Amino acid sequence: MTLLNKQQYLASLPAGGISLVIAGAGTGKTKTIIEKVKNIINHGIAEPEDILILTFSNKAAQEIKERVKSGISSDADGISSGTFHSFCLNFLRENTNAFFYSSGFKHFPEVIDQEEKNKLQMDLLRNSKDRFLGIPLDVASGLLENRRLDKHSLGKLNDLGIIKELDDFEQRFRQYKISHNLIDFSDMMRFAIDMLSNNKTIREQAANTYKYILIDEFQDTSEDNLKLIKLMVDEKNPNLFLVGDDWQSIYGFRGSRIDYIVRLRKYFPDAVIYKLSVNYRSKKEIIKLSNNFIRKNKYRTRKKLKAVRGGGGTIKNFCVNSIDEEVSVIRSILEKDKINLDDTALIYRNNWQEDYIRKKLAIDGSPDVDVIKYMTMHSSKGLEFGSVIIAGLSDKIIPDASADIEEERRLLYVALTRAKDNLYIVHHKSADGSLSLFASELGLEKS
Repeated sequence: MTLLNKQQYLASLPAGGISLVIAGAGTGKTKTIIEKVKNIINHGIAEPEDILILTFSNKAAQEIKERVKSGISSDADGISSGTFHSFCLNFLRENTNAFFYSSGFKHFPEVIDQEEKNKLQMDLLRNSKDRFLGIPLDVASGLLENRRLDKHSLGKLNDLGIIKELDDFEQRFRQYKISHNLIDFSDMMRFAIDMLSNNKTIREQAANTYKYILIDEFQDTSEDNLKLIKLMVDEKNPNLFLVGDDWQSIYGFRGSRIDYIVRLRKYFPDAVIYKLSVNYRSKKEIIKLSNNFIRKNKYRTRKKLKAVRGGGGTIKNFCVNSIDEEVSVIRSILEKDKINLDDTALIYRNNWQEDYIRKKLAIDGSPDVDVIKYMTMHSSKGLEFGSVIIAGLSDKIIPDASADIEEERRLLYVALTRAKDNLYIVHHKSADGSLSLFASELGLEKS
C-alpha cells in the first residue's frame, strides 16, 4: 500500500467532478496522479478503457501508465494515455470520414514535425517577402507561430497591414498543406477542435468513450488545449482531474496560458482545488531560498513549500567577472567539493553556454566532461539531482530581455528546485559592478 500524506490522500480520493491539484516542486505529483487513477478503477468509478490521461510529453504519459499498471495489474493496458497532439492525431484517424468532410483532405495526410513546418513556412515566405514591408523573414515566421505581443506592437503591425498579410499567408499555407497532403501538430489540434465543436454526435461519442480525463502539467495548457478539454468533458457529469504548478509555468513562448491554472474557477466555476506543499526532494535551505525568490512574482497562487528532509543543505554562490572565470569556478567545484559527480547537473539558460563551458573544461581534463549532466533550465523541468550548479546568472542572459519577467523568474525557480542537497550559483556582476537583478533578488553576495 502506498503511503500518502494528508494533502495527497484528499486529492487522490475517487470523487468525480472537476478538481485541480496545485502540486509544488518535489511534492509527489506523479504519485498522487497514480493513486487517483488506481482509486478511480478500484472503486468502480470508471473502467481502465474509460480513462484518458493527457500530458505534454510521450515519456511522461508512458511513465504514468506503467506505474499505474504496476499497481493494479495488466488491467491498466486499457487506459488511453499520450500527448495532446498524439491524442488528436488518433482522434482524426478514428473519425476519418468526418475529418475528410470537414478538412478538405481526400487521403489521410502525412505528419510533418515542427522543424519541417518551419522550413516549409520559410520557403513560402521567401516568395512573399515583399508583402511584409522589409520585416525579417524569421520575425514573420515567429509571428505566425505566436502573436502574443503587447497592444502597442499589435496596433502598429495592424496599422501597417502586417496582421492582414499574416492572416492571408496562414490561409494560403493551410491550403498548401491540404493540396500537398500534409498536416502539422497545430493542425491536428485545430481539426479535432473543429470536429468536436461542429459535430454533436462525435462530441457525445467522445464524452461517452472517455468518462474520466486526467491532465498532467496543466500549467502548460494553451488556448487550444483548453478548448479541447472543455469539448471532451461531459457537460452534465464532468470528471476532470487537473494537476500542475503555476510556479513552474515556463512555456508562455509556446502559447501556454498561466491564467488557466491561477484563475481556474473563471473557466470551471465548480472546480475543487487542492494544494500539495510538502516537499520530499530538497533540503530546507534550498526550499527557503526558492520560496523567497518566487514570491517576487505577483501573478501566482499562494502556497509555502515545507521540507520533509530537514536542514543541512549547502548553498554557495560565486560572483565572477567573465565566462572564463565562471568556468574556473565550476572546475573548482567539481574537483574540490565532495559531491557525487554522477548525480550532479550543470544548468544554464541557453544552449550556447554549454558549448563554451564544456570545451573549456575539456581542455584541462576536468572530471565532469562525460560525467555530469548538462542541460538548459527548460529541459531540467521534472528532474532532480543531489547537486546542481547554476551557471551564467547574468542580466545579459536571464532574465532574457525579450521574455516576460515573471516567466523568467519561474524558469530560474525551476532550476533552483532541481537540487536535493547542494546548490551552487555562479553569477556575473552588472556593467556598473552591482549585482544582477536575479542575484540581488536571491540575496547573493558580490564576492
